[in-house]
Amino acid sequence: MGNISLKTIPVSFMQTVKSSVPAFTVLMETFFLRRKHDTLVYFSLIPIVGGIMFATRTEVNFEIVGFATAVMGSICTSLQTIISSMVMTQRLNAVNLTYYMAPPSFLMMLPLCYYYEYNELVSKWDPFADTNSTLVLLLSGCIAFLLNISTFYAIANTSPSPSPSLETLR
Repeated sequence: MGNISLKTIPVSFMQTVKSSVPAFTVLMETFFLRRKHDTLVYFSLIPIVGGIMFATRTEVNFEIVGFATAVMGSICTSLQTIISSMVMTQRLNAVNLTYYMAPPSFLMMLPLCYYYEYNELVSKWDPFADTNSTLVLLLSGCIAFLLNISTFYAIANTSPSPSPSLETLR
């Protein structure tokens, strides 16, 4: 969802909206899982949410579709973090979780990628003529895989609440 938002809003604004992931994670844990957090956790969300509200209000290139898809991406990331934490506490480790999550994720993203990116990809990129772009694409995929593994290890060794902050650092 975050990549879709980049078609209409700047990267900086998308990353600002994406910093709402810790707030969504805490809210979902509180309301759906009935998990209690320390009062300081809730107070720490005030500057995050306030900063996002201020940035949204003052964004020069604000566009509602891009903003909505960035928010939906943040909610999906929070949900993934919580579900990953629940699954890994039962029987899966980070590598197994990635192994089982990658094919369904690929299948879910394929129609969106086709709809939003296929025409531009076909018109601007010839993979056989430009081997550097192909290598960069493969390297990007490997880095994304390693980032997912490291994120799942962080989730496995902490609770779901701090791991979105680690993803923001990533």
